[in-house]
Amino acid sequence: MRTRAPLTHAFDRDSLCGPARVVSTMLNNRAGFDKPSFDAAMADLTSALAAMDAKLGDAPRAPDAPATLADVSTVCTLYPAMAKALDTKARAAVPNVVAYFESVAANPAVT
Repeated sequence: MRTRAPLTHAFDRDSLCGPARVVSTMLNNRAGFDKPSFDAAMADLTSALAAMDAKLGDAPRAPDAPATLADVSTVCTLYPAMAKALDTKARAAVPNVVAYFESVAANPAVT
């Protein structure tokens, strides 16, 4: 089985972390909810997840691969969005991201 390729381009602050933080903050009532800002952050998050999904599709994570610090950090970044912002349709659009997220989150060393 192939190992996954580095995903550094999909995890920078601007493409993934920033939008995920805005969405999480607004959904958790830690800041005032501003619909235009939320919609823009969701669009940016959706775009970042699509890029990440394409990259993961090129070299999926082996189910038994040990979780790295980068994996854990990425799952922690994605968790609020996966829990509250991404509905079934949004998740279906990024199946490789969902598989990656579930694989890392299910790792006994992570939980």
